[in-house]
Amino acid sequence: MLRFDLAFRLVTTCNYRCSDGIFNFSLMNTALLSNTALSPFPSRAPCATLPRMMLRFCFTILIAITAATPTVAQTRWFVVEDGDGRAIGHGSSEVRALPQGREVREVLSYFVREGESPNQTLSETSIRVEDAGGRVLTVTNNSGQGRTASRRSAVFAADGVRITRKLHGHETVRDVPLTPDVRLDGGDALVRGWDRVTPATHRFRALALAAEGVEQVELVLTPLVGGGGRVVRKGYDGADLRSVSIQTLDAGGAVLSTQRPMFGIVITIRPSAAPIARSAILPFSMDHDVLVKMPYRIPPEALKGHIRYRFTFKADVRFDPPVTPEQRVTIDAGGVTLDICATCGPRGTLSDAERAAALNPKPWLQSDHPLLRSLAAAARKSGASDADKMAMLARAGRKRLSGLDYAGHYSALEALRRRAGDCTEDAVVLAALGRAAGIPTKVASGLVYSRHRHHGLSNVFMPHSWTLAWIDGQWRSFDMSLGGFDATHIALSVGDGDPRSIFAASQLASLIAMESAAEVRKAPAQ
Repeated sequence: MLRFDLAFRLVTTCNYRCSDGIFNFSLMNTALLSNTALSPFPSRAPCATLPRMMLRFCFTILIAITAATPTVAQTRWFVVEDGDGRAIGHGSSEVRALPQGREVREVLSYFVREGESPNQTLSETSIRVEDAGGRVLTVTNNSGQGRTASRRSAVFAADGVRITRKLHGHETVRDVPLTPDVRLDGGDALVRGWDRVTPATHRFRALALAAEGVEQVELVLTPLVGGGGRVVRKGYDGADLRSVSIQTLDAGGAVLSTQRPMFGIVITIRPSAAPIARSAILPFSMDHDVLVKMPYRIPPEALKGHIRYRFTFKADVRFDPPVTPEQRVTIDAGGVTLDICATCGPRGTLSDAERAAALNPKPWLQSDHPLLRSLAAAARKSGASDADKMAMLARAGRKRLSGLDYAGHYSALEALRRRAGDCTEDAVVLAALGRAAGIPTKVASGLVYSRHRHHGLSNVFMPHSWTLAWIDGQWRSFDMSLGGFDATHIALSVGDGDPRSIFAASQLASLIAMESAAEVRKAPAQ
């Protein structure tokens, strides 16, 4: 019987609201690649450096519309603290008057350390321009990590917003319609108007630039002793939780702190009376909290069998992990139990609407594009089983995606044109090829185990993405990066390959702590 204890800690998002706007930064996770012995498909090499692989980040803006327009510049300062209260970053928010409105400039920097590599700075800058009435005109977000830089801009019109994303010279443009019921402030006005006496829950639709679209939001407002309050903000894609932040307010409604799962811990962003000196900041150790060392090596027979994981929830935030034919989920008052094996979960059904949704082209799965159709043609026309078709598609995708690139998350078409990517690109490419071949597919993201050494650590869990395909009346996992499914593929989110669903897994992983795991074996025959 294999047993081990550990706490999962992975990268995700931080968010801070101030009275003149929303200070909201998103450090997205790049899932790592690892190798296992299960390899029906060609396999990628293990990872090389954590920040380049895991810290692909883009800026998430929830636009706050405020009534007052200052006539002079105002600057506020913030400190970012880890779970032990040590400063690991800093930020600022500056409001400047314009002839016909104002500009809000927000900056946030983290300092990280990986193994013996030099310390790195991860920076985010957002510039929001409003007219004299407080209406948002444009938002520009710039992200930087070493030589990797990305840019996302939004231009608002009366009935929608045009979002442009630039990464490594590649540009995509998306027009998002905005109906009157879509809030642009993320619910900030609801929080400002709360009396901090009566508990309240608000549900509404809000613009999420990180998702390049509209999401469902739930605000849970809970009074605290002393007159303050606690605000839990959850963002959903349908019924699936995609983001969480927790704010603490004082009796007057001012934000005392914002907590968000990030770097595998729950970080805290607090106001600071003055700029934080660089000498006062301790670089955050990526190895300690992102690559989680296992006390014991998981043997190959356990990988191919059935493992039962027991988790508790952190920060008083509960969520439902996805149920698949390979993952059984049991939630109780104390936490959640996941049983993972080839046949652990319920077989399930697929309605006509669900089938259509899992076959249709999507912004990140362009299965109707001629390039995708061409690569999938041989499998689509063959008389092979759907499982064998997925293996054919994985070989075709691997041949095309021969290069490794850990900077940024790209759509299936972008990745194929660039001929490079990591496990997130592998997952979206295989999912898009599956749809092009007539096989319903999705993209799963979560955790996976690697016995190989990374920065002096072996036997570690790390973030990962793979593909789900509807085969023989059930969803089955196909992993183009590692070569196959094993009992350490822990799914935390499922989507259509969009960054929101992929990177949500990192935040959700930071909200759970593993109490134990055990290999489940059949009793010997009498």
